[in-house]
Parts: sequence; structure tokens; C-alpha cells
Amino acid sequence: MLQKFKAWLKGNHLEWIDEKPEFGDRTIQVQVTQLENETDLEVKVCDRQNAILQADELRTRLQKTYGEFPDSVELVREDRSR
Repeated sequence: MLQKFKAWLKGNHLEWIDEKPEFGDRTIQVQVTQLENETDLEVKVCDRQNAILQADELRTRLQKTYGEFPDSVELVREDRSR
């Protein structure tokens, strides 16, 4: 079955743009088609989206490991008011 996924080719690896396909550890054959060059803004948006995804994944892993931390905003405000 032919499937389409969007990715950036950086060096010798692909960085997924939208959803990350689940292939497991299998080796699969792919065909890469180069589209028109993207503008710098689109590249920056993609890099930002990747950073957000990585931060979300880290947040999820930390919550699974340590649980949810209480909000400390009020404690910080109290310390600053002293």
C-alpha cells in the first residue's frame, strides 16, 4: 500500500513534519521526491513545530516518571513579596 508522509531531509535522515509513521524496527524501502525549495520561514516554522513536539514528549515522559507537580506560581509570588 502506498502511503504519503511529510518530512524534512536533513543530512542522511528524515525528520517527520506532521505525524510520525509507526514502522517499528522494520527496514522499509522508501522513495523520496524533492519538492520545490521551501522558504526560510517555512523551515523555521517546521523547526519550531519539532521543538514543540519534543518538549511535549519530554513533558509526558517526566509526568509519567515523577507525576504532576503542583503549580508554584503563588509560592514564587509570595517569596517575591517578602
